[in-house]
Amino acid sequence: MASPSPVIVQLPYHTKDPFVQRVVRKTSWIPGVDEFRGIPYADIADRWIHSTLRQELPSDNFDASKNGPRCPQQQGPNNSDTFHSYLALPEVTEDEFKCLNLFIVRPNEESLNRLDLCKDLDKLPVYVYIHGGGYGLGAATDPMWDPTRLVDDSISLGRPFIAIGINYRLNIFDFAASPLLMHAQNHAAGIKGCNFGLVDQRNALRWVSANISAFGGDQNRITLGGQSVGASSVHAHVLEATAVQSIPLFSRAIMEVGAMGTLGPISMASAQANFDKLTKALDLTGLDGHSKSLNKLSRITASSSYMSSTLSTRLWSKLMRNLALVST
Repeated sequence: MASPSPVIVQLPYHTKDPFVQRVVRKTSWIPGVDEFRGIPYADIADRWIHSTLRQELPSDNFDASKNGPRCPQQQGPNNSDTFHSYLALPEVTEDEFKCLNLFIVRPNEESLNRLDLCKDLDKLPVYVYIHGGGYGLGAATDPMWDPTRLVDDSISLGRPFIAIGINYRLNIFDFAASPLLMHAQNHAAGIKGCNFGLVDQRNALRWVSANISAFGGDQNRITLGGQSVGASSVHAHVLEATAVQSIPLFSRAIMEVGAMGTLGPISMASAQANFDKLTKALDLTGLDGHSKSLNKLSRITASSSYMSSTLSTRLWSKLMRNLALVST
C-alpha cells in the first residue's frame, strides 16, 4: 500500500520580501491527529542575551518530523513509567542555543470532516502549554506532557482544539541574574534585563499568534496554560498582559499548582548572591574588571564539569525588582 501523502502547512512570512515556506508533518501514532515537531520560534545569539523572534524557518521545506533539542540539564526522573507509559521516551538532544522550539498537535482533516461543526467556526481554539520542572528540568516533549491523546479526546467530544508545547531556556541559562549581566547588555539591541526564559516564552507566544492560523488555529482564541513553575510563568505573563497596553498574545489562562509569590520571584540581592557563588566557584573573583569575568563565564561550555553541576541546583528563579519583573 502506498504511503500517505505528506501533510504540508505553508507559512506566509510577512517580511520585507514576502515569501512562503512549508512545514512537513510527523506521522502521528494516533491516526486522528497531525504532529509538527521541532519548529524553531526564536534565536539565541549568545549566553545571557535575550532571544529574538525568528522571521523564517531554517529551510523553505522544513522537516517537522523530529523533536527539537531541549535546554541542557541534569537528567531528571523518567516519569514515562508512571505517566503515559504507552509512549517511549523520545530521543533526547540538548543544545543551549537551539532549544527554543515548539511542537503543534492538531486534529487532522479527516477527523474534522467527520464532525458536524459550524462552518462559521473554521478556525480551532488553541492551547499553549508551559511545562514545569523547577526552572531547571524538563521539556515540552517529555512523555508525561504529551498532548496527542488530549487532542484526540477533544475530537471524540466534538470540541476539537490545537495543542502546542514550547521549550525554553532553563536553570543557569534561563534565570541567572546580576547587575554584571545587565551592564554588559547592548543598549541598542532591544530588550534589557534578565528573566531570559520568560522572554523566550513570550517569543513563543508571538510566533504562535503570527502563524497558528496557517495550521488551522484561531489567533484570537489562544489559552495559555502551565503546571508548577509553568503556572508561575503563566501568572507572570498574565500580569504583564494586564500592565502593558499592547495587542494581547492570549485570551485565557490556566494555572495548575503554581503562582507568582509561591514559586518565586526573588530579589536582585538574592540573585546576585547566587551569581556570586558561581563566580567564586569558578575562581573569577580576582579577575580585573567585570568584562573579563563575564567573558570567561560566557565561554565555559554547557558540558563542562562545573557548569553541569550547577544545572541541578535550585539557585535560579525569576527576578523581580521594585515589584516589576525585570525582563524589559
